[in-house]
Amino acid sequence: MPTGEADPDRATRLMRAGALSYLDKAEVTPSSLVRAIRYAEARLPFQAELAAARLEAGAKSLKLDTLNRQKSLLFSIIAHDLRNPFQAPLGVSEVLSKAVAARDAASVERRAKGIHEAATQTYGPLKSLFS
Repeated sequence: MPTGEADPDRATRLMRAGALSYLDKAEVTPSSLVRAIRYAEARLPFQAELAAARLEAGAKSLKLDTLNRQKSLLFSIIAHDLRNPFQAPLGVSEVLSKAVAARDAASVERRAKGIHEAATQTYGPLKSLFS
């Protein structure tokens, strides 16, 4: 970016705006102009490659976000499906402990069988999930 003003603040603003180089017209020499042109020509393919890499990174980021959402949904479904079957054994075990305290052998036996059945029903889906 050639300019007639030798202002460092302007140079900074121009570079932030996308200028590849900054030349003060008062200090331009043929060699500095040639160097600036060569620099600009060499930088163009790099900028195209950088833009392509940014697009690719953005696409990969979107794909990762999608996969992360799917993973979170899968874990929430699994957590729900694992928590639900434990409600029955927890409830039955609470009643079992009251039956033990009351020394009601028939109720204890019935509740113990209920816990065993609930655990068996819970174990089946877990076994198939991790097999």
